[in-house]
Amino acid sequence: KGMIDAFTRLAPGVDVVAREQAIDPDTGLAKAHAILAKHPDLNIVLGVTDAAAYGGFKALQQAGRKKDDTKAVVGGQDGAVPSLLAIRQGTFYRASAALAPDDIANAVVDVPLAVAAGKADPSAQVPISLVGQDDTAAIDALLAQNS
Repeated sequence: KGMIDAFTRLAPGVDVVAREQAIDPDTGLAKAHAILAKHPDLNIVLGVTDAAAYGGFKALQQAGRKKDDTKAVVGGQDGAVPSLLAIRQGTFYRASAALAPDDIANAVVDVPLAVAAGKADPSAQVPISLVGQDDTAAIDALLAQNS
């Protein structure tokens, strides 16, 4: 809901034609195919995970969109490797709100240690970086953490 609210506020005149639930590429692909059957002029796919958004990216390609289509836009969140590679290659997968694997790993260790130590606030903040096609160094750093 927050993504749709922000998007429609910042992009007036753009119609939201569907809202689906998917967290993996296969479900994203199937849901995007179904949406494209009803809305073949669909140009934007936003996902709460890069994996689901990548399925939408593949569906748009299978529907005939060229990888460098200037009208198509796909974006996701979390910094999954296939999405980062598509962004770095200059495709219409344009951006990811990426989480660094090292930061996630540190939080997975730090939070239980803080709980065990009895800290009042055992939470951890994991930074998010919006990466796009011009952020090749940041994308390369994220990809290096995934190997």
